[in-house]
Amino acid sequence: MLAVHGKGDRDRRVPIPPALLRRLERHMAGLPRRRSCDRIFLSLRRGPAGDYEPLTDSGMKQLVRDAAVRAEIGRTVHPHLLRHSWMTEMLRRGMNPLQLRVIAGASPEVIARHYEHLTEDDAYEAMIRALTGTRSRTG
Repeated sequence: MLAVHGKGDRDRRVPIPPALLRRLERHMAGLPRRRSCDRIFLSLRRGPAGDYEPLTDSGMKQLVRDAAVRAEIGRTVHPHLLRHSWMTEMLRRGMNPLQLRVIAGASPEVIARHYEHLTEDDAYEAMIRALTGTRSRTG
């Protein structure tokens, strides 16, 4: 689990798939051993003491915007949109909304309001996966 300080000044624990964990471990192994902060992602800017400074909110937003441009995504992308996209995908794959609410730290009202765009086909696919452990032929 990764501890993340997020929107609304809330701390959340984020599950990390094993492949991503290995990449994060390689990234952290490349960081200087002696540094003034415990952050994983640092800016390219050095502070007065010569250490790289923690990545700021605006720096993270710029990284996400730059990645969206490189990926040729034709809309404005911001970090919180990634959260919504992840939650939508988890529901599409059949994750229980109550479990998602616990992991995401979202209220039932937020889940209902923001994810009502899921279709009847999404619900059908989730039911087939829950019953059989496989995808239907329509998916």
